[in-house]
Amino acid sequence: MAYNTINEIFYQAGELYGSKNLFYGKNENKDFVGTTYGTVLKNAENFALALMEMGVKAGDRIGLLADNRTEWITTDMGVLLAGAVDVPRGTDVTTDEIKYIMAHAECKICIVENDATLKKLQSVIADTGVETIIVLDPKFKGASEKILTFRPCSTRARRCAARSWQTSKSAAQMSKATICSPSSIHPALQACRKA
Repeated sequence: MAYNTINEIFYQAGELYGSKNLFYGKNENKDFVGTTYGTVLKNAENFALALMEMGVKAGDRIGLLADNRTEWITTDMGVLLAGAVDVPRGTDVTTDEIKYIMAHAECKICIVENDATLKKLQSVIADTGVETIIVLDPKFKGASEKILTFRPCSTRARRCAARSWQTSKSAAQMSKATICSPSSIHPALQACRKA
């Protein structure tokens, strides 16, 4: 099958592998637990909706200062589903690199892995153009109006999406839909499949 966009690949993979584990990670009890591709795709769609709710438009660049983790893949997919472009760099980034990369790419939003990376960004934020920061670390406690955390950001989008769904589907239909089915994709993301 030929694909025109990476987003088409995400949805095709969702149809083929939605119920299969994509990642394994340790929970609080140090047991390995799987995360299915369908769950990652659903979380990516929710994150894309949150970005769109924040005003992100096709072609906008979003900084991503994080190392390999499930949330990195989820936010990367979400950025692409929203039609934006991510500007990635690992957490070993220096403050000079942050200044240059964020300013040069004209990033208004930057996603950071944790408090340590956040502090690096904050020390040079005046020179970057970054207006909003999203922290991936679920243990981060310093959220504010301009510093958001990944999970509540996606949860807010889910509530917004659920309200929008009510106009086109009943709650019973929504609960039966799978995120990997083209008919269950949120209307705001329909265009993103081809963007």
